[in-house]
Parts: sequence; C-alpha cells; structure tokens
Amino acid sequence: MSKSTEDKSIEAEVHFFVEHLDEIEAKQFAERKSFMENPANAERISIMRQRMAIAEQLYNARKKSGLTQAELAEKMNVSQPMVARLERGKGNISCDTLMKYAVACGCVLSITIR
Repeated sequence: MSKSTEDKSIEAEVHFFVEHLDEIEAKQFAERKSFMENPANAERISIMRQRMAIAEQLYNARKKSGLTQAELAEKMNVSQPMVARLERGKGNISCDTLMKYAVACGCVLSITIR
C-alpha cells in the first residue's frame, strides 16, 4: 500500500522536527529569555504574574471546597469553560465574578494591594 502525499508530508515534518528538536528548543528558550529580560515588557510580565497568582488562588479555593469546575459553574450560573478560563487567568475578571466565585466556594473575597 503506497503512502498518500499528505502522509509523506506529515512524515517529513515529523522527521524534520525530530532532527532539529535541540535547535528549536534553543531558539525558543532564547526568544523567551529575551522577552522576559526586555525592560519594555516589565509591566506586561508583572500583570501576567499577578493574573496567574489570582488564578492559582481561585483554583486552590475550589479544590479546598471540594467542588468540580462543573459544580462551581452551576453554583455561579456560568459555564464550566468559564470557570476553566478564570482558573487559567484568561480575560479580565470583574470584582462581581470574583465575589460570585468566592461565595460559591464558601469563601470570603479579600483584596490586598501592596
């Protein structure tokens, strides 16, 4: 049985990737390092880190409450993918959403600015 053109193309891409994996990883590492060390990106990185810290607290609150994402979503009257986005730090989260999340987990929302 002969391979289709598409199969051969995919096989060639995989072979190339495997052959050049170390180079690809090194290039990605260098690009990531350059981005992280560029002072022009400092504010963006700071915001990203704060979003991730909030997302981690949301995730920990849900786990501590013993709820699944689906159960929490039902209590909040939102979709499960919405809960997943919140826990990944995606999008702008309103104070109302944070309060709904906390209440649904049996927690109290507290905001600290340092």
